[in-house]
Amino acid sequence: MDVSNTSSRYHTVSILILFSNHYMLAKCLWKMYSCGDSIAENHRRPDYQEILDACVQAIDTLPERKDNRQEAILEPHYKLVAIVHKLVKRRKLQVGVRL
Repeated sequence: MDVSNTSSRYHTVSILILFSNHYMLAKCLWKMYSCGDSIAENHRRPDYQEILDACVQAIDTLPERKDNRQEAILEPHYKLVAIVHKLVKRRKLQVGVRL
């Protein structure tokens, strides 16, 4: 039995779990942020910066691609762009234009 291969697979799985923890945290924080006032009246609503930080941490903890045939994981990137777009539309986040 090749122990080094098992160790490598365990490390890959643990990295995927770490990425998915941050990703799920961002999704849950966004749900808490965007829920109605009647639901959130007794609880602290998360700040949008907490949500963006969780998205960035999910992106930072993504596993490296081993070769070009392996597909990239795009979900945390898409979630970050989608949340920023919604925050801009709701006028909670201002975008500065630099030329």
